[in-house]
Amino acid sequence: MAFEYNTPYPDSDYEETDVEKLKAIWEPRKEYIEKDLWVIRHFISPKEMEYLQTLMDDDNNWYTTMRSLYGGNIKNKFIGYDEPEYDENGVMILPGPGSKIFHNIWTTGGVQQRFEAVVVPQWAGAGAFQSFYSVPDDQIVEELGHDMDAAMEYHYERDDEEGQHGYPEGADPGTDISAAVSLYVNDEFTGGHLEFKNKDYTVAPEAGMLVNVPLYKEFEHRVGKVTSGVRHTIYGRSWDDADKMHYSTNADC
Repeated sequence: MAFEYNTPYPDSDYEETDVEKLKAIWEPRKEYIEKDLWVIRHFISPKEMEYLQTLMDDDNNWYTTMRSLYGGNIKNKFIGYDEPEYDENGVMILPGPGSKIFHNIWTTGGVQQRFEAVVVPQWAGAGAFQSFYSVPDDQIVEELGHDMDAAMEYHYERDDEEGQHGYPEGADPGTDISAAVSLYVNDEFTGGHLEFKNKDYTVAPEAGMLVNVPLYKEFEHRVGKVTSGVRHTIYGRSWDDADKMHYSTNADC
């Protein structure tokens, strides 16, 4: 059964498609935690949430990501990937240029424009679930030889200290990623807080909440261990220049 989700905002706030009008509506609803780390609560409508619930409940086309730490605990699913493609080993090929992916969820109503209005500098779309599954402790210990207190390791993409655009070892200096953006789309789980290596606070997920995490070293972050249920998010990124965005491949996702 779907969980109950309501918002304090009128339907018209979600139906608006003019980006400038949406900025006026949604920008004041940003709650700044520190610098460019902010959240907006109730960012999607009950109707949009209901649609996402049907996708979450569909067991088809999920795949375990390379970031999974144990027991296949992190899985992705591409929204609108209506005809998944597979390689000769039966592994799903990630969508990209020339593939059969259609991000149809963001082409109806004002969802895409709503993201564009609040995510800066440039929003380039979000069409995938990034979901964190709980795994029994004994299974984790059997697999790793020890328990874990995280669902995803600490990470960041770039270092903007003193205004310099440096990148951590192994990162692609041409990515120009500015922030990670996650939309929490359920509340039927425990744990899974957003944790920061260099901060003394965490962000507790709420259904319908959008969170913007700057991707430089100061905000190096991870997801805490999910202790029950599944923590579902829609995941996307913002870019310095969306025309320079890159697509993930099976080798890095």
